[in-house]
Amino acid sequence: MEHTNTLFVGIDIALNKFDVEYLDIDSNSFSTKKNKIFANNPTGLSCFIDETVFIAKKHNFNNIKIGFEATNNYGFHLPFHLSENDKLKNFKLDIYQINPKIIKNARKSYSEIPKTDTYDAYVIAERLKNGKLPPYTRFNPHYLSLRFLTRERFNLVSKLVSLKSRFISILFIKASGFVQNNVFSDTFGNTSINLLTQFDSIDKIANMELQELVDFILTHSKNKIKCSPELAERVKYLARESYSINRVIHDSVTYSLLILLNQIKFYKKEIKLIDKEILKSVATFQNHYNILLSIKGIGHVLAAGIIAELGDLSDFKDQSQVAKFAGIIWRIRQSGKYKSEETELTKTGNRYLRYYIVEAAQSLVTHNPDFLPYYKKKYSESTKHHHKRAILMVARKFIRIIFTLLKNNKFYQSPEAKKPDIKNIKELI
Repeated sequence: MEHTNTLFVGIDIALNKFDVEYLDIDSNSFSTKKNKIFANNPTGLSCFIDETVFIAKKHNFNNIKIGFEATNNYGFHLPFHLSENDKLKNFKLDIYQINPKIIKNARKSYSEIPKTDTYDAYVIAERLKNGKLPPYTRFNPHYLSLRFLTRERFNLVSKLVSLKSRFISILFIKASGFVQNNVFSDTFGNTSINLLTQFDSIDKIANMELQELVDFILTHSKNKIKCSPELAERVKYLARESYSINRVIHDSVTYSLLILLNQIKFYKKEIKLIDKEILKSVATFQNHYNILLSIKGIGHVLAAGIIAELGDLSDFKDQSQVAKFAGIIWRIRQSGKYKSEETELTKTGNRYLRYYIVEAAQSLVTHNPDFLPYYKKKYSESTKHHHKRAILMVARKFIRIIFTLLKNNKFYQSPEAKKPDIKNIKELI
């Protein structure tokens, strides 16, 4: 069997060093005091490679499986150097980045051992032996380059959402009526922001002359908003319906809003810049990119994110492995005759890929009529959490579709378009 001549190497990586455990299939350890810890630098990595090759040759191992937790960026360089090293090319080498949750759950089986870096490496090596891990990943620099950009965009958007939420929360203190009622379509639009930050108090808006307010709205909207006296009167009404606050507090609140607004503008600008970089980087995968864009409801951001996180499809045997990699599978709870009606997502996969897939499902239900009937069907079949369940089922369907399309290098075709035109067939007959 393959495992009998396989060396399992668990690595626990820290900033300045990484701890190593060498095991065979019977849990025999080949680690000593001299080969347990290596410096996390080129010299230390070279020593680790030499020691690994020495152990493999001495004990006749043909296969080497190396695993480490996917945490921080301290282990970023290891897989590249390991996969490209000439000394290791004489062996069948598999490298696994393992979700920390998997290692955390595996550690529960070893409650008697202490929690140290050395024993963490041992647990990782033991977990490697058990198999059933996400597919071995080839570390393609093009995918990683795109992934850096899409993940940074993800973080920027997350921060922007947080800032907007805080802005709205503080705005309620200054102008509660405008938060409770959306008088403008976009609270962060130019007109709304100027109206809510330029005046010394909300009372000034309430006491403005009607025509003066109409002119203000027209000026700051650049005539994009058709401001009628009725709209201006509603703005004045909401100003009167807002809570009044102490003058000292008012000035501090206004200053806080301006600070938040500057940060929001900054993040919006950065997102526009990174979007341009993403478009440059995704050009390497133009064909796959175009295939995903052929599905109505999938935009540039979702397509780029999915490509970056999915990586090389040859790493997956079938669509179910993609679903597992994304963590969109359900944990079944059953004992004897009992079987739980509620199942939950494992969420042990790639959280970024899961985010993009689920966001894609939401968009497809909204914008693509091909997916709406399936959503409604699953919605009616669900006993609890109808919307969440239905969306996740659409997400699984989306995985099946993109796996097939990308594998076969085909563009999406609506089921309606595939149906033969009965009317034309009859005319031909």
